[in-house]
This record gives sequence, C-alpha cells and structure tokens, in this order.
Amino acid sequence: MSATKRRVPRARFSALGTLFSVVVILYIIFILMVRVFSFNTVHDDSMYPNIQDSDIVVTYRFAYSKKPPQRGDVVVFPMARDMFAIKRVIGIEGDTVRILGGRVFLNGELLEEPYLDGVITDGDAEYTVPDGMLFVMGDNRDVSHDSRNLRDPYIDRELVSGRVFFLFHNWKPRMLPTYITQTSSEQ
Repeated sequence: MSATKRRVPRARFSALGTLFSVVVILYIIFILMVRVFSFNTVHDDSMYPNIQDSDIVVTYRFAYSKKPPQRGDVVVFPMARDMFAIKRVIGIEGDTVRILGGRVFLNGELLEEPYLDGVITDGDAEYTVPDGMLFVMGDNRDVSHDSRNLRDPYIDRELVSGRVFFLFHNWKPRMLPTYITQTSSEQ
C-alpha cells in the first residue's frame, strides 16, 4: 500500500500569507494614526488664511516629548471641554510680548510675522510669559480668541497635545509652511 501525501496547493498558503501581511500592516498604520498622530477638523477662521474653517489638521503628538514648543510653532491644546484650539506660539517662558500700534514686539524687538500678510494686531498690552507657559495667538487676529482675551492669557505647555505639521484643505493635502519667527534685530 503506497502512502500518498495529500498536498495543499501553495496558492492557498500564499493568499493567506498575503492577507495576514495586509492585516498586520493595516493594524500598524491604525496604531500609528491613533497613538502618534491626531486628526482634528477646524471649526473657525482664527488661523485664516493658513488654516481655514473645515480644514483637517494632522498633529504630531510626540513633537514635544524631548523639547518644548518653540516660537512660531502651530500647536493644539484643549480650550474647553471637548474643544481644542489651534494657535501659533508667539512667546515662550521668559519672553515679554508687547502689542502696540497694531504690531507685536517680542523682548523689545518688532516681531517679523510673514504668515500674517499685513494683518494688524489690535490692542495695547504687555505680557511676560511665566515659566512653563506659552503666549499664543491666531493668525487671523481680528477673530481669534487667544492669549490676548483669555481670563488667564498663558497656556500651560504641558497641555499642548502636539504640533500641527500637515493639513488637508478641501481634501487636498499640503504641508503647513514653517516660518522661522524672528525679531527684526535677529535678521
């Protein structure tokens, strides 16, 4: 009596292996998207024209795990229960921010803000940013609810959930421009 081995077609194992690989890759992508990145839909025009109402911003959650937010970074932080704010960091701890004559001065020097495109900043006030805190403003200064009009003008940097680095505008992906925030004497 001859023993015949029953052979399972290789194609079946190959298809199962491919399916398993696809499932593993999708799971890894899902974990990255949930744990490393955050996706938020913008519901106002406080960052117009750089970020607009209905844009979807992608936030890197671990951007500040080794270093604190820097001037010019666009950050996400909780504003109220179940609401997040997206604003630009203007001042970091130890900075003095002065708003005078429609312009912003950082540590006594005029702040160059190429992302504003001629926008004037209303107000006449001076703020000294305490340790561990940030002073933030929206790019659309006329409508932005930010450090200038909050009860406590400073945002605890530990509350910052990440840095915005990518956005979808009308479902078209684009990188958020990076601006080096400088005072006029640093140029």
